[in-house]
Amino acid sequence: MFKIPNITKKNYLFENWIDFKKDIFTSEKLKLMNNNMSGLKVSKVIGCEIDIDIFEQAQKNISLAGLENYVELHNIDFTKLIVNEEPGIILCNPPYGRRIGDEQELIDLYSQLGDFLKQNCSGWTLWLLSGNPKLTRFLKMKASLKIPINNGGIDCRWMKYLIN
Repeated sequence: MFKIPNITKKNYLFENWIDFKKDIFTSEKLKLMNNNMSGLKVSKVIGCEIDIDIFEQAQKNISLAGLENYVELHNIDFTKLIVNEEPGIILCNPPYGRRIGDEQELIDLYSQLGDFLKQNCSGWTLWLLSGNPKLTRFLKMKASLKIPINNGGIDCRWMKYLIN
């Protein structure tokens, strides 16, 4: 049974975004609070975070949101993840060389990510947040959709890949 996540927090950082629509957020929040979600099937979210500090902060945020039964986070390199779930959606926000990583290391990371996905996640859909189109070429995959966004002042794209 689906337990409604903790949505009682008064303010979220995304409310400061230029394109934030308070009326839509309030409407969706009320829908969630007023609906009986019993019987709703929710897919598990599985994630990897190699940095221990970020991993621990993410675990804390998952717990604060009341989502510990739905989100499984591992403090491992993604190449160590064993994928044995039904095909689903992968969300990925790898470094793009602005704050983290030098370019050659990131080329290797993107190559490893593309290889891992093709070998282990056939049938899945990947949504990758990219702030460096040069690096995404090293996935050796073709995006089926690109959605431009601004992420912390960086021109980015949400890129959708169908993994074969």
